[in-house]
Formats: sequence, structure tokens, C-alpha cells
Amino acid sequence: MKDKLNKLKTQLPYIPKTLVLIWHSSKWWSVIWAMLLFLSGLLPVIVVYLVKPIIDSTSILAGSGLEKIDILMFPIITLAIVVFLLPVSTSLLNLVRNIQAEKIQDSVKMQIQ
Repeated sequence: MKDKLNKLKTQLPYIPKTLVLIWHSSKWWSVIWAMLLFLSGLLPVIVVYLVKPIIDSTSILAGSGLEKIDILMFPIITLAIVVFLLPVSTSLLNLVRNIQAEKIQDSVKMQIQ
């Protein structure tokens, strides 16, 4: 454990330099990546919050029959859209990460030459 902490201490001074390198080489891709990362974390939370109205609406429908099916449609459609966006956001996040990595690699190559 002490070895890992010592290794971490030796690498800490490089973090600001690394962040500056990332920011200078791919500024807007970093912003897009951060927004997609936030969205990718938010979507599962939205799914959890959408399940409650679906369960509530289903229990109302169980007691009254299918006459009020309209109250169930909006939460289900919204949940379907959010579930569709989950893999889309992950794919976009991977794409942006790859582009960002290429930009950083190109920047480092240019500094070396």
C-alpha cells in the first residue's frame, strides 16, 4: 500500500502539466467529452425516475381498467427515448474520446519534432 501511495505522490506533479497539454491540444473536444460524460451519467438517473410514474400509472390502470391508458403512454415513450439514448451517448463518448486522443497524439508529435 505504501508503494502505491509513494508512486502516486511522485506522479501528482505531472497532473497539471497533463491537463494543460490536453486543454491546448483538444480544447473543444474536451468540453464535448465532459458534456457527454455528464449526459451518460445522467441518463441512468432519468431511467430510475421514470420507472416510478410507470408503476404508479400501471397500478391506477389495474384498478380502473384500460380506459385511462393515456396516462401510461407519456412515461413509457419517454423511457423508451432515454433507453435508446443510453447506447447512443456511449458511442458518441467513445468517438469523441478517440478523436481527442488523436489530437493529443498529434500535438505531442509536433512538440517532439
